[in-house]
Amino acid sequence: MQPASSALARVASLVRQLSPEPAMSSSSAAPAALLRVLGIAQSYEWGKMGADSAVGQLMDAAAKPNSRDAAAAKVPPFSLQEDKPYAELWMGTHTSGPSRVLLPSGESQLLSEHLHGELPFLFKILSVGKALSIQAHPNESLAQKLHAERPNIYKDPHHKPELACAVTPFEALCAFRPMGQIAQHAREYPELRALMGQQLTERLQKVAGKLAEDDTGAGAGAAGEAASERKALLRDVFAALMTPSPQLLAEQIAALQKRLEAEGVKASVPVGQAGSEATVSSSSSSSSSSSAPSCQPLAVAPLMLRLLAQYPGDVGVFAPLLLNAFALPPGGAMFLGPDEPHAYLAGDCVECMACSDNVVRAGLTPKLRDTDVLISMLTYAEHTAQSALMTPQQVAAGVTEFAPPKTFGEFRLRRAEAAAGASAAVSMSALKGASIALVWSGVGTATLSDSTAPAQPLRRGDVFLVPVGHELRLQREEAADGKESLLVFQCAANDAQ
Repeated sequence: MQPASSALARVASLVRQLSPEPAMSSSSAAPAALLRVLGIAQSYEWGKMGADSAVGQLMDAAAKPNSRDAAAAKVPPFSLQEDKPYAELWMGTHTSGPSRVLLPSGESQLLSEHLHGELPFLFKILSVGKALSIQAHPNESLAQKLHAERPNIYKDPHHKPELACAVTPFEALCAFRPMGQIAQHAREYPELRALMGQQLTERLQKVAGKLAEDDTGAGAGAAGEAASERKALLRDVFAALMTPSPQLLAEQIAALQKRLEAEGVKASVPVGQAGSEATVSSSSSSSSSSSAPSCQPLAVAPLMLRLLAQYPGDVGVFAPLLLNAFALPPGGAMFLGPDEPHAYLAGDCVECMACSDNVVRAGLTPKLRDTDVLISMLTYAEHTAQSALMTPQQVAAGVTEFAPPKTFGEFRLRRAEAAAGASAAVSMSALKGASIALVWSGVGTATLSDSTAPAQPLRRGDVFLVPVGHELRLQREEAADGKESLLVFQCAANDAQ
């Protein structure tokens, strides 16, 4: 893996490039103001359809006339199509979906041209209607190698760490389960034993038998040769699961479906949707930030039947037996470093990542599968579901921040909420680097510190470029029912304090 200093140096260079010293004040200079950003909606087959998609809703809301804001009339029209999946809203400078910025003149300009460079991060909204692929993102050195060898598939030479913050109950597979849980699944699922074969099954049970039954942490007491042995074993198990013969796979999927249905198991419904028996409580930004919110484990058998209905005959149906399956509450977040397996399953989230689109896939997808590369690149570290979550830090009243380790300098996320019944005003401190803010819900205004620009009206779907060095002050206005929070997300570089 390329030393972290290489990626950090690139990020620092971008931040400096995008963070010029403030110009000397003059009577003729225009005051600093929020500039509207025009994002790009991406349509992938796993996205939610039409008005069911948060991406579609946000794009549609931002394009509608707004009597409170004359500048909104300059936003290009958007036609929401009910038979079209809206999967992702991109806000950034990546060449596969570059944003534009609306200038005071009414003209638009590529965001990269306006900034005279690229942002180190890519800011997204995801609306997941059915499971995404079993995937991982390459580290920096592997990304460079893949891009050099196959630039038509891996379109940039950068790594892609990312974080996802739920805005509705959000389901995901993330990282390998502790070895003991995988061994237990092997005992419970004859189909998994058939895919692994007798010899590998016996190895798994032997190693798992040596471990203390402890789900509070992955790899407790394991070090040196023992840890290395477990990683090698986990790699062999994953490889066996992902590369069976077509005949064996078809036989075991048919056997799984027949057995589970005979036992009365039914396909699950995503948490929070009508018909779901499970709920997951909200995690307010104003609550204690001393620990990560609790996630809700997903029942494996009903989930496998759901995946089977979405992707008939796909090897990825068995992935929940190896990977943690859980639902995040709104406001909860998880960080996905390079080379960690994951798949989003259902719900809506805000996502921040390095400015890259490199994905290595191996299941639950009609896209290209690069299974051998995925098997070779993973860390094979064991985690509990809870250990995959991020711990929010409360940085101001009503404002929490999710930041990855400083070795990943490209991005961090702020979540600001002026909730009904709480203070109607929140402030997001000034940053040295360029940032992008999105209004998820509510009505209000935004003003900038040290600026004479008038207050900017806010509504759902608005996206703005926040000027460098200005505090962003948000004021909630009462909605018709008096209950809707003003909820704003801001993405910035991780070292742009």
